[in-house]
Amino acid sequence: MLDKYKEIIAIPSEFEVKKIFGNVSINVENGLKYTLYRDYLILLTGVSKISTTYNLTKFLSSNNNIDKIYLIGIAGAYEGSELNISDIVSVQKDYLIDEATIFQTDNQNIKITTMHEKGINIIDNNFAEFKVVDKMQVVNSNTVSLIQTDENICNAFRDKYGASVENMEGAAFGYITSQFKVDTYQIRSISNFCGLRFNNSWDVKGACAKLKDFVDGVIDANI
Repeated sequence: MLDKYKEIIAIPSEFEVKKIFGNVSINVENGLKYTLYRDYLILLTGVSKISTTYNLTKFLSSNNNIDKIYLIGIAGAYEGSELNISDIVSVQKDYLIDEATIFQTDNQNIKITTMHEKGINIIDNNFAEFKVVDKMQVVNSNTVSLIQTDENICNAFRDKYGASVENMEGAAFGYITSQFKVDTYQIRSISNFCGLRFNNSWDVKGACAKLKDFVDGVIDANI
């Protein structure tokens, strides 16, 4: 079943799949979770860099006919990014931001020194690069493991590489697809702002509606 597609859509979580497409059934083949939407394969990668690396590598290792993948999902926007809740963006570069030492200087500033800066090259140049969608706002992103609620650290994350958004899978996803030489796009819709989570406005429903519109547009363009 999974080996007949040349172009697929990947989504991190079952939560996002259900919010975007409604009550679709989740299937399992060879240990990989997926669903179908309008005859398109929707692969669930799992949340986080580790799950994404395992599941995406497993999928691509046994499906060498894949030409194009769209990674879509919700993301948080940094304060000062000039993005709004439910905006949809095309990520160009996605950085590893918290494989790093993070400490407070004597003057209370936050200093981030990445493993890449220490000479440990996890991925080339410490970022994965994606193709971008025409006529869509293009941004850079950070991939995080730590969900940060300290606004000073959030601002330091934003300023380190000029990122507008953060997510938990992008850099790992883009690195894996680059090794398999698959054209890859990363599309994120803003569900919240980074930082103090309980004080922020969330709109997962609105963000996922934008993602569904995007998926429908991709499918319509290929019919």
